[in-house]
Amino acid sequence: MLDETPSQPFLPRVRMVWFFVLVTMVAITIATIRATGQESVFRTALIFTGLFVLLVGLLFGICFLVAYSMGSLERAIVGKDQRPSSPFSDGSLPPQIIPPQRVDDHV
Repeated sequence: MLDETPSQPFLPRVRMVWFFVLVTMVAITIATIRATGQESVFRTALIFTGLFVLLVGLLFGICFLVAYSMGSLERAIVGKDQRPSSPFSDGSLPPQIIPPQRVDDHV
């Protein structure tokens, strides 16, 4: 009798209010940049920011693929009987090393 946990949505729910706040902030930022006449500096910063995000995402993806392939390789090499398992997987508590003591004995 395992209780099924309710499934979580794939993407978190975001209220439209935050979208409007973000659009307003971006509009104010762009208006400020245009007013100062430094559009080329903004474009350069935006390009470098985009490249940085792309490279970091690529690096994270490569690290994930390395870790995933190592786990898959270990799972393929090691048999099911040799894999570590949880002591709670059968629904019972693990054996106690130190027996419990009564609180009244220490007074």
